[in-house]
Amino acid sequence: MRRSLTLVCLVTIFGALISIAPESQRAVPTVLAQQIKTEALYRFVSDRSQYLLLPGKNGQPATLPPGLSGNFKNLGVIGHVPGGTHQLVTSGVYMASKSDDYGERYFYTTDINEWELKTSSGYQWTRITGYIFNVSTKQVTGTLPLYRLFLERTVVPSGQFYTPKNGEDGYFYTTSEKEKNDALAAGYKYPRVMGYIYAEPQPPSKGNNETTKLGPGTPPPDPDTDLLNRGCTRPGQGAYHCPTIGGFEACEHYRDLGKVKSCTTSANQKVQAAMEKELYYVGCSRLLDRPDEFRCKTQKSLDLCETYRKNGKLSKCLKAFD
Repeated sequence: MRRSLTLVCLVTIFGALISIAPESQRAVPTVLAQQIKTEALYRFVSDRSQYLLLPGKNGQPATLPPGLSGNFKNLGVIGHVPGGTHQLVTSGVYMASKSDDYGERYFYTTDINEWELKTSSGYQWTRITGYIFNVSTKQVTGTLPLYRLFLERTVVPSGQFYTPKNGEDGYFYTTSEKEKNDALAAGYKYPRVMGYIYAEPQPPSKGNNETTKLGPGTPPPDPDTDLLNRGCTRPGQGAYHCPTIGGFEACEHYRDLGKVKSCTTSANQKVQAAMEKELYYVGCSRLLDRPDEFRCKTQKSLDLCETYRKNGKLSKCLKAFD
């Protein structure tokens, strides 16, 4: 009954989102680019580490439909999706959902054939009616790739599925190269670019509030001020040297957006990468994408995190289990 109520609620709310379906596949001159309007795309995660994407509506933050189990939490904005427009070649994103022992899971694709196969293969994926949001089919100025990755069940030598950890057999969505690479290191496979979405709201406006920024904890839009506040220095024009991993990653984010030329760091990236790989393996993940704060899903993973914290490698370890 609860599952039926959940699906009814999802169909209702996503049906209302059809208004941002693509109106045209025609591109027009660049002079009209300022007419493109976007909605913030929010990423939610459940206590089973399953991910859900929802766009805002009319400039308002996305809200979860009632009836969802799994204690979904809002992780913030990962980009800005174009509405129906004649100024950009777009593709609609289809969605399917499933609820089972792995939790409530959500699947997104721009390929109608893939969507049809997913929902008619006998594995009980349910279609959500209509387009959920749009993506650009080509990367244009100001856009980032929206990645989809898959984490499959692990098979033991006997050929039988073992009892998976929370979050296995699910999909992960991100616009962050760092998050994509971390997910691959943690066992996710088949990275796929679903399309491209804007890094910042369109049309650009001054005084955007926190809900329209790219991602939770994303730096303010002035790269120079932000990087200097993080302790970075300027060895040359457009170049920054950052003493911490956090500062270096912020600099790399600005470099991806074309706002700075180069980034260097004196922090030991190999040590950081090895530590994160071990933490991800036992069940920890970054808290709000901060390199020195982690949330852990088991006592074993929390104990390991605390060991790193006591050795001065991390600043915070949070318990994410009962």
